[in-house]
Amino acid sequence: MSKLGVWSKREWLQQIRARCEEVGGCWVWTGTVTRHGAPRWTVTRDLQVRVHRRAWEVVVGPIAPGHVLVNQCGEPRCCRPAHYVCMSKGDHMRSELAAGRGVRGPLLGLAVARSWRKRADRKMNPERAALMRARRAEQPTPSIDVLAHEFGVSRATAWYVVSGRRWVPPSPFDLMRLAA
Repeated sequence: MSKLGVWSKREWLQQIRARCEEVGGCWVWTGTVTRHGAPRWTVTRDLQVRVHRRAWEVVVGPIAPGHVLVNQCGEPRCCRPAHYVCMSKGDHMRSELAAGRGVRGPLLGLAVARSWRKRADRKMNPERAALMRARRAEQPTPSIDVLAHEFGVSRATAWYVVSGRRWVPPSPFDLMRLAA
């Protein structure tokens, strides 16, 4: 074998196959996987590869920008390029929706608000922020911890609201959902 930096396509494929076991036509990766179950190989300290993507690039060619590899066999650890289809992200989203998975309704095609944003929108609104500021102005002045407990928010959120630094208004995604 030659050094890693100059491995040929054939050598890459041999290395990948050596770390897989064949189960029902799939090349099942026996090494580590990502948190989503995709095969991952730490080749060197500075080089980590997604095995299924590297196998595709070796056998088929480069993956076009804006495209993803979609597993057709259902085995998340499968590395066999023949079990993958390269499609655009939009086509993949539409196929997921048709299969009963993915985002539905007015949010289709839009990024979904982060979970912290959703929680903040449920717990705080302009009226509650004004109440919190008014409560802070009362005598004796309540502590930030007391306000956070009373309004059911974190200490940091209470501090941001009463200091006037910021308050996160409802996201446009929530407004779209309410309008629909």
